[in-house]
Amino acid sequence: MPCVKSQPVSTPRSSLGECIASWLAGKDHTLIALESYFDGSNQGSWRNGALVTLAGFAADDSVWSDFDKSWRDILNDGSKRPAAPYLHMREATKGKGPFSYKHGWNIQRVGILITDLLMYMQTVDKKRFRQFGCTVDLEAYRKLTAEGFSFNDPVDICNEFCPFIVLCWYHSYNPA
Repeated sequence: MPCVKSQPVSTPRSSLGECIASWLAGKDHTLIALESYFDGSNQGSWRNGALVTLAGFAADDSVWSDFDKSWRDILNDGSKRPAAPYLHMREATKGKGPFSYKHGWNIQRVGILITDLLMYMQTVDKKRFRQFGCTVDLEAYRKLTAEGFSFNDPVDICNEFCPFIVLCWYHSYNPA
C-alpha cells in the first residue's frame, strides 16, 4: 500500500492539539482537533425529574489554545479573591471543595470569579467558539412513551444530539 505523505498545515496550539496529530493535510481530507466540553444537569433525578440537559462548548485547536490560557489566567488570579483550580458551579455556589469558606471563599468572591469568567467569554469570537445544548422535557417524554411512542433514553438523546450538532456546525463553518 503506498504511503501518502502529508504536510503540517499548522502547529497544534491547544492541550488537545498537542496530544494528537491534529492538523495534517491528506490527499482528500484534513484531520482536525475539534475540542468540546460538555456537562450534564438535571432537575430532580435522571429518571423522575423535570428536565435532562447536556450543554457545552466547541472550538477548533487555534481557539482552544488562547481560551485555555486566558481561562487559566483568570482562575489563577488571586488579586480579588482566592485562586481557583477550576470552576464547577455546583461546588462554587455551595461553598464545596476548593471553594469552601476555609479556603477563603464566600458568595461575593465566587460572584467575582464567575463575573470575570463571563466577561472574558464575551470577548471570544462566537463564530469560532460555540455553545451547544440539548434538553429533554421528561414529563413530555414520559407522556409520549405512555402513549406508545418509542424513543431512546433521554440521556442517550442528549449524548447523541450534542456531538452530532457540533460536527454539523463545524462542517458548515469550515467546509472541506
